[in-house]
Amino acid sequence: MRVFSRIPGPSCLWRVMQSGTLRGYLFGTCHVGIDAGELRDDVFEAFAEADHLFYEVDMRFGLTSSFSLAWEAAKMLKLPKGQKVSQYLSPVEWRRLCKILYPAKPWLIARMRPWVLVAMVLKIQTHHPKTSAMDSSILRGAHRRDMRVTYFEDTNFQLKLLVDAMTSLDFDDLREAIADPWGYTREARRLIDCYAVGDFEGIASDALNVPDFKRYFTDRNEAWMPLIIEGLSGVWGLPFVSAGCAHFVGDGSVVDMLQGDGFDCRLVGEAT
Repeated sequence: MRVFSRIPGPSCLWRVMQSGTLRGYLFGTCHVGIDAGELRDDVFEAFAEADHLFYEVDMRFGLTSSFSLAWEAAKMLKLPKGQKVSQYLSPVEWRRLCKILYPAKPWLIARMRPWVLVAMVLKIQTHHPKTSAMDSSILRGAHRRDMRVTYFEDTNFQLKLLVDAMTSLDFDDLREAIADPWGYTREARRLIDCYAVGDFEGIASDALNVPDFKRYFTDRNEAWMPLIIEGLSGVWGLPFVSAGCAHFVGDGSVVDMLQGDGFDCRLVGEAT
């Protein structure tokens, strides 16, 4: 994994203008592979200027719902009672999987559904040597500044979305990931490279290849628009809207919808 002192390309950052007045900022994050400290200065400057953060998902939940959520998550993540991953893999594949996922315990790996293990392989292969994840760093920064935070989605929605997206992965996919973990995660690493150099057309093109693209991107963008437009009115000060980068590029993106509503979205931070 490459490490940058600063990403070389333009930031995935837009100024939202209306009648010559700055209404807010849109910022697309890269969920894996790039450390928050590698972002260009224009992102930090825009965030410092803002009063109100719009954030993709609220990971908080109450005590009662946390127990039910944990129970539902456990049922979705684990194989049915009596089944083990090692029953579906050759001894060589099982040993290799445990090696790839180390230090995860073999007894835990043995209980997980194949799609969970594929996701774990993906995370390891795109692991960043630093620890400051971009999304969580933004949220921590907002809390330190006591900014108002508005969340687009809650934990239950995101968990269901993740499960629906991943559960089609089976043991054949897991075997493919075990055989060539570097090659299997090539598309994720391509997204990281596109983000680093500011190739937003490449990000948009890759996103269109996601099965059920409309559900995972366009429909969610449309659902967020009333909140975003309300925020851009300035009712809570200058907004900083943050979500995954694919939500801001291409047809049906937040940028595309705002421009259709009469806002002028200008990309900032061009490479020097």
